This record gives sequence, C-alpha cells and structure tokens, in this order.
Amino acid sequence: MADIFGNYVFLAVTSYLTSFLCLLLAVLVLKANPKSRSCQIAFLFNLSVSLWAFFYGSMLLQKDSASGALMCKLFTFGTILLSLFFTHLVLVVVKQEKRKKKILCMDYLLSFPLMIILLSTRLIIAGSPPKLDFPSYAEGGPLYFLIPIHLFSNVIYSVWHLIRGIRTTKGHRRS
Repeated sequence: MADIFGNYVFLAVTSYLTSFLCLLLAVLVLKANPKSRSCQIAFLFNLSVSLWAFFYGSMLLQKDSASGALMCKLFTFGTILLSLFFTHLVLVVVKQEKRKKKILCMDYLLSFPLMIILLSTRLIIAGSPPKLDFPSYAEGGPLYFLIPIHLFSNVIYSVWHLIRGIRTTKGHRRS
C-alpha cells in the first residue's frame, strides 16, 4: 500500500478520474439546457474544475522540473478559472448577474492579466522542484500571493451572496 501512495500514481489516477467525471458533468449540464445561462456558466465551472484536476494529476507524474513547472502553471490557470466561474455561477443562480455586472467585469478584467503573467513569466510560478516527498511541487514567485487572494476573495464574495440568496428566496429555489 505504501508504494501506491509513495509514487503518487494513485493520487494522479484519482485526479484524472475527477477530471473525467467533471468533464462528463459539464457536458451533461450543458446538454440539459444549452440556452440556459446557469447551465452555460455551470458548464464552464465544471470544465475549469476538470482542467484543474487533470493538470494537478499530471504535475504529480512529472519527472523533470521544466514539465513540472508547466503543469503547475496550468493547474494554477485552472484555479483562476474555477474561482472566476464559481463567482459568476453564484451570481447567476441568485439572480444578481445583471446587478453585479461591474464587479463581474472587474473580476474578469483582473483575471486575464493574472493568467497572462502566470503563463508568460516566472513571477507567479517560479519553478517546480521536488519538495516534501512530492516529485513536483509549485514554487511560488514574487506575485504568487495574488492567486490565493483572487481565490479566497471570489469564494468569500460568492458564499456571502449564496447566504443572502438563501435568506431572501422562497420555495424550491431556496432549496
């Protein structure tokens, strides 16, 4: 059993399984009602979770620093997307998308430069050395702190809107 967990194949396989299941869920949600705004955004959210899980699993299987760093950048890219689409999905579900359009646009506008910096420089992900027994571990650059700030601000904002939505909604939508 220690060999399964020691070489991270088991964790990588479960990440790939998660990726596949989220991709399947994304397709099923979009297929259910392709014209629905909530289904479109739920598709994008599940697709971003699928990408995140795939690249996380791939990072665990890398043998060299360069490919590990690329996988770290791509799974961090997925993190930016999933936090962005989570907020967007919540605002659609609680019927605040139009009212909060400026904040949503600001979130998208801040996310795109973050993604460009992530993919084109070493300012966010500096490398991917082996660390803590992981074969590849994301080494943050000087701007890495922006990723958790982006993630947590989106999650806190979204949860706040979900709680407000639960308090003001009646009937089956509340459930």
